Amino acid sequence: GAVRKLETRQAAMQAEFEELHRAVAARADTVQTSYAQMNEELVGLRACTANSSIQLERQNLALARRAARMGRQARRAASATLRAKSALQLSRAQMEKAQFDLSGATSLLAARTSEVERLRNRVAELECSLDKTARGARSTEEIARRQEALLD
Repeated sequence: GAVRKLETRQAAMQAEFEELHRAVAARADTVQTSYAQMNEELVGLRACTANSSIQLERQNLALARRAARMGRQARRAASATLRAKSALQLSRAQMEKAQFDLSGATSLLAARTSEVERLRNRVAELECSLDKTARGARSTEEIARRQEALLD
């Protein structure tokens, strides 16, 4: 009986072992299928990552070119601003000089206008004096003619 019992137990263990073996084989197939799917997904992800990396690199290059272009534009703008500032300072200096020159010319004109007015007054005085002298001379001449006429 004990051998029989051992044989029965061995057969049960054998059946259980075969069942476990089939379960492990089924699980191995499932794992193999999952591994294959995972590898396919990994290949897809790597391709997607590579594509994204290429796109990011292109975008980085485009951004770098744009940044360089904007840097050049900023330098040109700064240079133009400096030139405009210099031109403005020069214009201010020229305007101040022109105002100074105009002020001097205005003062000179006022002085000359005053001198001209003084000379006009003097000419008027001399003309008046000349008129008096001319009238006196005509009067003297008239008297001389009358005396001559009386003497003739």
